Order: sequence, then C-alpha cells, then structure tokens
Amino acid sequence: MSASDRDEHIQSRLADVSIAAGLVHRLRALEGEVQTLLEEAQRNAAADGIAQSMIAAVAGISQPRVSKITSEPSGTSPAALPRRLHLISEWPGDALLAHADGFTGRMLYPPYERLVTRWVPTVWRRDRQWVQPDGRVYGDTTPAEREQADRRYWAVGAEVRAQAHPLVLAVDGKIERVYEVAGWIRESGQTKYSALGAGSAPWVRGSAAPAWVPAWWPSAFEPGQQLAAPARQGAYTPARITPDGVIHRATRS
Repeated sequence: MSASDRDEHIQSRLADVSIAAGLVHRLRALEGEVQTLLEEAQRNAAADGIAQSMIAAVAGISQPRVSKITSEPSGTSPAALPRRLHLISEWPGDALLAHADGFTGRMLYPPYERLVTRWVPTVWRRDRQWVQPDGRVYGDTTPAEREQADRRYWAVGAEVRAQAHPLVLAVDGKIERVYEVAGWIRESGQTKYSALGAGSAPWVRGSAAPAWVPAWWPSAFEPGQQLAAPARQGAYTPARITPDGVIHRATRS
C-alpha cells in the first residue's frame, strides 16, 4: 500500500469515528432536551387538573415519579411546548444540529504520522565475571570494564542498529543499567556489533531518567524492573515495541 493510499484509508476510518462520535454527542444532548420537555409536559398536564395516575400511565413511569416532577415549577409555557415537540419529532436532523456545540472531537487529515515499530536491544546475564583469551572482560567489574562488556559484542540486527535506541542491561533478572546509544559499529575482525557511547553516564537504579531517554520509553525497561531471561542461549535479545506500546520479547517463561 502506497503512502497516499494508506493516508486515504486512515482518513476514511477516522471519518467514521468522527461522524459516530459527533452523532452520539448530539443525541445525548437532544435526549436531555427531550427529557426536559417531557417533564414540562407533565407539569402542564398536572396544572390543568389532570390526575397524576393518568399522566403516569401515558408517560410510562410511576405515579410517585410524576408527583416529584410536577411538584417543581414549570419553565416552559404550554403554548411553546407543542411546537418544539413537533419540530423535534418531524425534523430530528435539524434538532440534532442545534446540539453540535460542546463536542471536543476534531477530524484529523493527511499527512498522518507514520506509526512505527520500535526495537530495543536488551542484554541479560549473570552476576559474575571472567576473562576471555583475547582479554575481554565479562560481567560486573570496574565501571569502565563493565560498560565495555555491556556494550559489546552483540548480534544486533539491521533494524535495531538503524533505530539506535538505548541499550537495556539486566543482571540476574533485574535491570541495572540503561545506556545511551549513539550508533552501532562492527569493529575490525568482528562479526558482531558494539554500541557506541555518547559520553553520558548510564541510567541506574535510584536516579531520574536522563534527558536522552525518549518520551515513549516503557516503564518495564526502567532500572530496577524485572527482565525475564531470553528464550535462546546467549545474553542478547531484541525487544519489539508495537505502535500501541505492547512489548514483545522472546523469553524462557
């Protein structure tokens, strides 16, 4: 579907919502007006000496209800009431138009914002450390070594790399650090990727969200939250966030 076709499709669906919502607003307002006219009609009938039992039977309500309504003062003259009731019953469309004010909905027109699926890189590992033959340090060590280990080397797909959203790091099932990501690079001799830093400190538990954390960032990915182990062997797994904010991430549970 082309962008113009998609906009036309969205506009058609939104038009249905707009028309239905506006109609509901006017119908509810008209219902309130007609209810008021009904009560005025009961008062006028009672004022002319018509028995409350007869009024209740015609209105389809209880006599105590009629008694309560007719005890209140009338605000519409008997002469004006029939004309208004006639106009509403014969031309309800015109009556509905009179109640258009106050509706807060507004129609949206193209071009529309493109709804996107967001990809967030997540890393889940144990609270331990070890050194590979190449000297790479794994696990919780010094802050500098820890960040180095957290940021590399991960089999990150093209969509995740292109979006460059913050990197979530969990230790033993709890999110400990969230890193700003300026981009992803594949270092010489490597088949996997490293997350580039931007000179900012990681977001950790007990601190406020830094300015680089996007407004849409889900609370489930904040430091201190639980993060289930990935379904496959390995620490890295991407999380997919739908335009509606639903998180999909393959886990063992």
